[in-house]
Amino acid sequence: MQNKLAQTGYMDMSMKLVSVNNQFAFKLFSEIQKSGSNENILMPPTTIAIAQ
Repeated sequence: MQNKLAQTGYMDMSMKLVSVNNQFAFKLFSEIQKSGSNENILMPPTTIAIAQ
């Protein structure tokens, strides 16, 4: 029973982390895009996660 509760807590925390990470990435992309540059933007997911 405890193992299932621990897994549920872990999944809840993982989903929250994914959601926050996605929000940050979209905000970052939006800010970069506002610069008006027509250049390509490369944002590796690991780099974005570390930048937080």
